[in-house]
Amino acid sequence: MNCWAKFFPVSVLANNPPPSWAYDVAAALKWASRALYVQPVAGGDTCKSFLLLSSTGRAFVKTAESELVDLFHAEADGLEALAGTGSIRVPRVLAVGQCEKPMLAWLALEALDLQSRNETLDQALGQQLADLHSRRQKCFGWRRDNFLGKTPQANRPHDDWSTFFSTQRLRPQIDQILLATSDPQLEALLAELIPLWQKLATGYTPAPALLHGDLWAGNAAALTDG
Repeated sequence: MNCWAKFFPVSVLANNPPPSWAYDVAAALKWASRALYVQPVAGGDTCKSFLLLSSTGRAFVKTAESELVDLFHAEADGLEALAGTGSIRVPRVLAVGQCEKPMLAWLALEALDLQSRNETLDQALGQQLADLHSRRQKCFGWRRDNFLGKTPQANRPHDDWSTFFSTQRLRPQIDQILLATSDPQLEALLAELIPLWQKLATGYTPAPALLHGDLWAGNAAALTDG
C-alpha cells in the first residue's frame, strides 16, 4: 500500500489526476512519478500551496508565476539560514525549480504535521526566538536581496541601523507610494518622513542580529513532539 493510501480512497485518487507540474517536482526530487497525488492546502496569499504525495514521499509545494522564481530562491536561502542556527525548527528545503508547461515557479519543502500551539509551547517559541535574535551579524542587511510579498526588497549592507532602515526599507516604500499618487499634501508629508525618522532614530544603536520575516500567527505552529 502507498504511504498515503489510507488517507485518500482509490476513487478520489482516480478522479483527481495530478497537474503536470507535479511530475516536474517529482523528477527534481528523484521520486517515482507513479501514483502522484496533489492536495491543495490553505496558507498565504502570494502563492498557491499544495501537499504533494507519491509512493516515495511527500512535500509541501508552493507555486507562483514563473517570473517569481527568484522569490523562491530567496525564501529557500532564508529558511536555510534560520535552520543553520539550530535555534528553531524550520521546514527543510527540498528543491526550487521552474516548469515550462505550465510556466510557473515552485518551491518544495519538507511536509510537517502541524498542530495548534498552547501557552507552554509559546513560551518555548519565545525562548527559541530570543536565541535566534542573539545570533549577531557583521552588519545590517543580508547577503542577497529578497522580497516583501512580491515586492523586491534591497538588502545592501550598512553599519548604521537608522541609515539601513531609511534607505532600504522606508525609501523604497515611499517611492512606490509617490508613483501611485498625485496628491500634493501626501507628497509633502512623505517628504518629511525620512528626516523625522532619522531624528527619532538618533542615538538608537541596536546590534545587527539574524531575524525571521513576518511572524503572523500562521507562520508558527507546533509539531507532535512539542
